[in-house]
Amino acid sequence: MPLTLRAARTPTPRPRLRALTTLASVSLLAVLVSLVPLAATSGSAAFAESATAPSGGLARAAASAEPFLAGERYRGSFPDPTVMRLGSTYYASGTTVANLNLPLMTSTDLRTWRPRPALAHYDRYSSWKRYNDAMPHKPAWAATRGVRQKVKLMSMWAPSLAKVGDHYLAAYSAAVRLSPRHSCIGIASSASPLGLYRDPSSTPLVCYRPAALGAIDPDIFVDPRTGKAYLLWKDEGVHNTHPPRLVIRQLDATGTRFAAGSAKRLLVTRDQAWEGSVVENPSMVYHGGRYYLLYSGNSWRTARYGVGYAICKSPAGPCRKPTRTPLLASGGAISGPGGADALVDEGGRLRMVYAAWKAGRVGPTGTNIRSMYTASLAADRSGKLRVTSRG
Repeated sequence: MPLTLRAARTPTPRPRLRALTTLASVSLLAVLVSLVPLAATSGSAAFAESATAPSGGLARAAASAEPFLAGERYRGSFPDPTVMRLGSTYYASGTTVANLNLPLMTSTDLRTWRPRPALAHYDRYSSWKRYNDAMPHKPAWAATRGVRQKVKLMSMWAPSLAKVGDHYLAAYSAAVRLSPRHSCIGIASSASPLGLYRDPSSTPLVCYRPAALGAIDPDIFVDPRTGKAYLLWKDEGVHNTHPPRLVIRQLDATGTRFAAGSAKRLLVTRDQAWEGSVVENPSMVYHGGRYYLLYSGNSWRTARYGVGYAICKSPAGPCRKPTRTPLLASGGAISGPGGADALVDEGGRLRMVYAAWKAGRVGPTGTNIRSMYTASLAADRSGKLRVTSRG
């Protein structure tokens, strides 16, 4: 079978590669593209996505010159990161990069990250021996944005990794329709933190039909006080009805379905000037006797994007925002920080992984990328947070 790369149809394709001079070189390029992951990208990897992004702008797509290679240090594009700690090892995933449905990498210090090893049976999916997708089987309900050898690719945004019981979960949002984009949320499970993650469901766990863009940005929170698991997510705004809002609902013991008798609860909505028209990317953590809810505000494509937070009385709220300014905003070498995920590190310290543009290189154009950083946080006696290190 010839090695081919078929991209999903989109009204706004990426710029074409420079024309090659001979038919033979064109054929060679097609083979190489199908064998090796293309440069890491935000949002759509090697395939362009023309659907509207959560903040009402262009799709989350920006090319990176750094490939996502199994076992090698990675410092390229990694938007909307999530981190799960198991003992002294940290597992990270993020919005699709390198033509992978679920990119996954590990670290022991939150500084040096390496993509997961190649799949033992890589040949079931690809002829490339270093193929390392942690979720090569997309769910039946997710739209196919392209096919790479034996793998159907979905348009996945902002996953969340967590351990519930004796298994590991990856919550994710994916397009059920590519143009115009409409997203829903599913939860995949695995016996290993490295995958393979699978979601056998024929329908999504969460959809929000009233909003044109649907539901995105899931976060799984396991309350260390009770052991109960919850799913947080963003309901997109509905014109003339309500702005974007962050909500939560309790999960059952498996973490893959909602608990019987549970109901969706509102946590926060857009109500501060710095947030613009957007709140998104909820992340809950329990630390120092308090429940903290991190979130992002404003447009991810700009330097106005930032990270805010609220303090909640319980996982289901009520929540209050203790300040009128972002916890983390543009400054120094970074711009537009956001898509944050909170965690407690091995030493018991409160940390926050997030993605940001480099200062002066903001927006999904050219080779601009959003790389992952790890910040350190501290709280005063009243519970107000401050950033002690931007990472």
